[in-house]
Parts: sequence; C-alpha cells; structure tokens
Amino acid sequence: MKDFNDMILNSNLYDIDFSSNSFTWNQGTMWQRLDRILFNNAWINKYQKTHIEYLSRTLSDHTPLLSFNFLSFGGRLVLNKSVLCSISIYLFHTLNPTKNICMKFERMFNKFLWGAKDGKSVILWASWNNCSGVQDEGKLGFKTLSDMARCFSFKLWFNMRSNNSLWSKFMIKKYCVGKHPLNGFFKNGDSNIWKRLCAIKWEVENFIQWGLGCGNIFFWQDNWLGCSSIDNFLNTHSNSLCKVAEFFKDGAWNLPLLADMVPNFILNLILEVPLQLEQKDYMLFTKSNDGSFAVKEAWHSIRHFQPKSTIFLSVSKKVFLLMTLFFYGGLPTIICLLILF
Repeated sequence: MKDFNDMILNSNLYDIDFSSNSFTWNQGTMWQRLDRILFNNAWINKYQKTHIEYLSRTLSDHTPLLSFNFLSFGGRLVLNKSVLCSISIYLFHTLNPTKNICMKFERMFNKFLWGAKDGKSVILWASWNNCSGVQDEGKLGFKTLSDMARCFSFKLWFNMRSNNSLWSKFMIKKYCVGKHPLNGFFKNGDSNIWKRLCAIKWEVENFIQWGLGCGNIFFWQDNWLGCSSIDNFLNTHSNSLCKVAEFFKDGAWNLPLLADMVPNFILNLILEVPLQLEQKDYMLFTKSNDGSFAVKEAWHSIRHFQPKSTIFLSVSKKVFLLMTLFFYGGLPTIICLLILF
C-alpha cells in the first residue's frame, strides 16, 4: 500500500473523497469501501466542482458515479461521445441490431444529452438525427447507431474477402464453394452473420479494389482494372470461376485469348494494368488513403451529407454549441416555445 501511495504522489495525482458512506454491506458483513478516484491537475483546474458519490444499493454497492448536477451540456456531450455511444458500438462487431433497438438506444442517449435524469421527462430540443454529423456541417459529432452497424457489416465483408484469417477461410469454405462471394445467397438455417453479409455485399463491394499480382482473383467479378469490374463494364452478371492467372502466358498477357473473351475497349484497359506476377494479390479499400479498411472512412461514404460552412469552424466550442442549439431549435426562444406548446 505504501508503494501505491508513493506512486500517486510521484505522478501528481489527487484522491477525490466520496461524499457518501464509506462502508457497505456484503452478505451480512459491513465492509469498508476501497474504491479511489484519482485526478490530475488538468482535470481539477477545469472541473473544480467535481463531486463523487456512490450509486444507491439498489443499483450497485461499489460503482462510483459523477454527480449529474455538476455536468454541463458540454460535459454530457463529451460523455455521450466517448462513453455511452462507444459501449453499444463495440457490440456491433458480432450483433446486428434492428432499427427499433437502435432507436431505443438513441432515445436514451438523447434524453441524457438534454438533461433527463431519475426517469423524469425533459424537453428534447433536437432529435438525435439532427445532432448526428460532423462539426463543419453544424452537427454535434454523433453517429447514428444504424450507420455504425452498417459500417461494421462492411468491415466483416472486407475481412472475409481478404481471406487472411481462420474465420474468413471458414466462411468462404462454407458458403462460397464453387462461386464468387457476390453470387452467394443465404437460405434457412444459415448463420445470422452470413445473412448480415448478404444484405450489404453489393454495396460494400463497390469500395473494394484489387491490386493484381499472381492473378488468383476472379476475372469477371473482381475490380482489378482500377475503375470497375468487367461485369460492371458489360452490365452482366457472370457465374464464371475464371481467374486472371488463366490469361497469363510466358509471363505476359495471352492476347489471342483476351481478344476472344472481351471487347477491344476492355482489352485496352487490361493492357494498361502492370504485371507483378511474383507478388501476391492484395485488396484495397478505396475510401482510405493507405488502402486499409477504416470505419471512419466507411461512415463518411454512407452518411447523409449537409452543406458545409466555415462559420462553425471559426468559433470557439461554446459559441459553436450555442449556434448549433439555435439553428436546430435547441434554445427556448419564443418561436420554439410557441411551436412546441
């Protein structure tokens, strides 16, 4: 314990005492609480009225909670972004929530944002959708849960198509044997993950591009030309399992075979693709700069855009919040009150 206390002093941390009882009951025995809350100088200088209390015994007998009364709108905004919304997002890697579930979560987040507490109702001056978006468009920086669920579905499809993990190899062997993944479909009894992937496969495939190496990629369905797949160029839907490597001969393109298979304008595009037969094929996410999948970039590709304005970027955070609340009816002005009541 002495070493721990010395570490606290050497790190310039401060122990904030609890205002409630320091003892609790556990199976008929009274125990002293050992929880400690440590803050640094930056926190104390910014939030001088920090107040810590324990939850009631009906909720928890050990979890500390920052008092709601000391949270401003900006504090609830930060807490919503960094904690509450993140808790549910991590579940979207494996779960695909329905729209109804997303709406229920968003209503709870929105009520907390506008000051609801202890189960009491409060005026919601702006909907969650109006608050969702980037700051330079006059939004508060939130993301709708349905959009984030779609982004994580995109990530699952990207990971499966990369075929670099045991899970991706299993999914391809189980559902895509003898067919391109785009030509796969789900049936009764298939896993929910596969059904989830089938729902978004055509959308996310538009963001995938292949770098040609040894040619172990699909000739017709995959986008290895740099702009689109051959199927999209010809407005066809091929079931062929033909690979690009089948059109190589002696380390170069087999021009007679290509001329028999595709029109001249596609043949010209193929000849512009550099050959790197000693390299492996690699998959790229077209929305990111380095080609790796990024949830942030995926979200930007599917979100609803609004006109940008430099006004929101040239003001302080407090003025930005005030302007945002005013533009979206979040201030109790006479007009807003007349519309509401």
